Amino acid sequence: KKKKRIVSFLQGKKRNRNEFYLSSYQYILLCVFKRYKMGEKKKIHKWKKKNEVIKKRNGIINKKKGKKKKCNNKKEKKKVIEKEKKKKKIVGKK
Repeated sequence: KKKKRIVSFLQGKKRNRNEFYLSSYQYILLCVFKRYKMGEKKKIHKWKKKNEVIKKRNGIINKKKGKKKKCNNKKEKKKVIEKEKKKKKIVGKK
C-alpha cells in the first residue's frame, strides 16, 4: 500500500503532504525524485537537492548571481575594452 501511495504522489495526483504517512526526510527525498523524473537531470549532490527543496517549500528560491553582460555589437565591445584600458592606466599611474 505504501508503495502505491508514493507512486500516486509522484504522478501528482495527491499533493497534500498530510495524505502520506511520511517523515519530512522521506518527503524531501520524494520531492527530489519527482524533480529528477520531470527532466531536470542535473548532476547535483543529493544534499544540495534536499536543501533546494526545503528552501522552495519555505518560499526561498535561490536566484542566480548576475553574470557580466555579453557585448553583441562591435561598438559596445570597443567601448568596454577602452573603459577597461583606462582603468588599468589609472591604476598604473598611481
